[in-house]
Amino acid sequence: MTHPLTIQHFFNSVLIETGLGQVSQQILRLPLDKERELQLPLSYVSPSGRHRYQGEIGLMLTPNGQPQRIEFAEAAKALVDAHFSDIDDHKRRKFLERVQQSDRYVARADLAVADRHDIDVNRSGFIASEQQLSGGHSMHPAPKCNEPLNDIQQANYLPEFAGQFPLHWFAVKGSHLVGESAAGELATELLALFEHCTDAQVNELPETNPLTQGYLPLPMHPLQADAWREFASQTPWTDAAVIDLKLTSSGWTATSSSRAIYHPDCPWMIKVSLPVRLTNSLRTMSAKEAQRGTQFSALMATEAGEQMRQRLPNTYLLQEPLWCSIQTPQGEILDLPLVSLRDNPFHQDHTSRLDPKRFHMLATLNQSKPQGNGSQLADHLQRYANQLHNVNDDSPLSAIAKQQAALNWMQAFLQQVITPLCIARSDYGIVMLAHQQNLMVEMEQDLPVGVAIRDCQGFGLTTLAKRRFAEVFEHQPPHYYMESDELNPYHAYYVVGNTLLNSIAAIAAAGFISEAKLWAQCRDHFDALAQRHPQDDSFYRYLLDSPTLRWKRNFLCFLADFNEATLENPAQIYCDIPNPLQWPAERSGQQRIHKPLPDNRQITLVQSLDSRSDFALYEQGQHQASFIAKESAAKQWQLTALDSDLSDPMLWWSAAEHLFGSFDAQKVVMPQWPEGEKSLSKPEFLQQSPLWLCTAKDTGDIEMVSADNGCRHPKRPAHPRGVMFQRYYYHLKRTLTLRVIELERDLPCFHRWQNNPEVAAMWELEGSLTLHRDYLNAQKQDRHAYGVIGEFDGVPFGYFEIYWAAEDRIGPFYDHGLFDTGVHMLVGNMAFRGGSYFDVWARSIVQYCFQRAPRMAAVVGEPRADNPRVQMLNARIGLEKQFEFDFPHKRAALILCGRERFFNQFAF
Repeated sequence: MTHPLTIQHFFNSVLIETGLGQVSQQILRLPLDKERELQLPLSYVSPSGRHRYQGEIGLMLTPNGQPQRIEFAEAAKALVDAHFSDIDDHKRRKFLERVQQSDRYVARADLAVADRHDIDVNRSGFIASEQQLSGGHSMHPAPKCNEPLNDIQQANYLPEFAGQFPLHWFAVKGSHLVGESAAGELATELLALFEHCTDAQVNELPETNPLTQGYLPLPMHPLQADAWREFASQTPWTDAAVIDLKLTSSGWTATSSSRAIYHPDCPWMIKVSLPVRLTNSLRTMSAKEAQRGTQFSALMATEAGEQMRQRLPNTYLLQEPLWCSIQTPQGEILDLPLVSLRDNPFHQDHTSRLDPKRFHMLATLNQSKPQGNGSQLADHLQRYANQLHNVNDDSPLSAIAKQQAALNWMQAFLQQVITPLCIARSDYGIVMLAHQQNLMVEMEQDLPVGVAIRDCQGFGLTTLAKRRFAEVFEHQPPHYYMESDELNPYHAYYVVGNTLLNSIAAIAAAGFISEAKLWAQCRDHFDALAQRHPQDDSFYRYLLDSPTLRWKRNFLCFLADFNEATLENPAQIYCDIPNPLQWPAERSGQQRIHKPLPDNRQITLVQSLDSRSDFALYEQGQHQASFIAKESAAKQWQLTALDSDLSDPMLWWSAAEHLFGSFDAQKVVMPQWPEGEKSLSKPEFLQQSPLWLCTAKDTGDIEMVSADNGCRHPKRPAHPRGVMFQRYYYHLKRTLTLRVIELERDLPCFHRWQNNPEVAAMWELEGSLTLHRDYLNAQKQDRHAYGVIGEFDGVPFGYFEIYWAAEDRIGPFYDHGLFDTGVHMLVGNMAFRGGSYFDVWARSIVQYCFQRAPRMAAVVGEPRADNPRVQMLNARIGLEKQFEFDFPHKRAALILCGRERFFNQFAF
């Protein structure tokens, strides 16, 4: 009996490439010729072509007859013979044999996975997920073809059987070992790996051991080692160049790719050159491919690389900073013995030290269960939906409740998994061709909270990368380089076609929501990213404007017996398919503004270019409310909702903000406000609006205490955490974010900024990384002040210290209010220097201080008295000079702005 996943993957792969079939009344009809067609009943019809099948296959011989049930093998042969007769008979026979071999493997692998689950139902997380992908690539006709392995080798070395096997160690003469390392000296790292894996100390080995005579250790996978021994037996020069140590180290197991192997106690995963054909290619690896890993590590060590990682705090990029192989006497680098070392972020000594139980390979999450339309992703989503709506596992959920859970899950997935791939591409020129098997989703309470991305072999570079990482490319050419417009379609195939659309289909197939509604959510998300001023927005324009997407023709590639890895022109195995993310006609002529709200919500405001006074609000791609604005008097507007029962106050506040920000309104009247008619002047709106403050207000009881400087003050609340303030500014078309500094995430940036000579002259804090770590650690313990990072559209630009004035050094020098606050300011990112940016971020900090502490009377500062430029800048935000006074280290000017004055005259 054919496995259900074989049927699903085979027919979906041919359908999406050829467009042959048509669906009518839940039946897929595939014509063979004028008189015959295949009929396959569907359990789920996917508008993106990712159908789910009931398992039966019928052959209709006449238009009005009854279909005769046939086996999958017969149907596959009939389809191939009818539509691919241009492929020679030998390749067609070989193709069908491989399809059957893949099906047999899927059946055996699925039983092995099920048996492990029966033994340990709680087995989950990284390695369990890696070894549960029994069906393989979901859009490939023979995803588990693994020539030339026999059943015993499959059980020993392929992931679904979870076997453990040893590494084999060889000693390579120094003159024949070749490689690169961005992690330290190549020889040192290899010797350290050997000692770690074998528990042997090289300096204690006998003198006869080659490792004491200038040879270096090289590990090999058992299949790789067998192939090497066969090669060496026919290659005389290897006798002296490479010595088989006949030494192994056990405990290794395969991850989903089969050629990347894992040991929980080793600081490295090892990616090997595997002489096995998996799907479309022989899985050997070349030095050219391995060099992409060491180059990526070099990019991440630059200032731009540090900034990228700072912006993506929940993204873990598994680097491959070392590779090595054997070269011939003529200097040819051999593919067969090549190995590459990859970060193991789950190892106890790794700086990230990730919890493996939290990470799940996306392909496994999305894989259909053999029975029904469920998946592991659907199981996570069901549990999340139950938590969200506070019901037990046995209680049914309404369609609306299931839809909201799906939208929330997808929003988290877009933010935590898809966005990092887009930012790397659009702001740094690094194109991560990340398909489902290379993405490990970090889950917390069944929601995505992070992602680990692997396989540097699939990382490409654009012109933008050459500019952002110029210091690297002064010394080496970029590997895997293409112009942006050439690379965008391939990037879309992996990130959208393979990863995003398959995830959407898995959710929709389980009955939570339609694919179309999730596509709408994705459009708004990509449009929001496009409006965040990326350095290269061409990828977003391609996704949203192109009528088609590029698609890899896995069916044809496999049928034609191409080796994808060695094709001179990969474009020949790609085709175009309809793009479900293209803007529909009714929304293509609209203006969209994307604004953040507290609690990680985001609102999209949509207005017609023809009528600015009519606009609508969308959230997660779904319509929430429509409004009409009318100017009733000079700069006084009335706001009316077309939805009479609109009760969400945040939507009303957001709509009012649009009138103040886009129409220059001075007063807004809302007759349908949920609690009765509401009228807001601009100063009232700026002071009362709940749209921007993302942390709790300080309104607790007052308990007076004494500071070290002798001043009395209220006991202070705990410092805020995470994002404190976030606001979209209409005139800049940018979103400003203020968030509490995070030591490990922000230390490299803080260190670099403080060592800028211009900054050092003001802050007097230049020094080592250790000095700055100690400074931030000490500040974390200080209850009277906290550090803040400022960002425009996610790009860090400045560091600020917010402090309570009474217990600060400034306290004794003026008649302070109990809740007065001061700010120290630093702009380190030169791209955001200038008055237009200063006015926004400086006023935002003042506004945040007033909004967080409603009882605060004033914001103060104490710049040098002999620096008129700083005093002039502060005056632009309302901080006026009061008088001068002396600190031990400087003569200072006290500057101050009161609450009423700020909101009436200076707040935007």
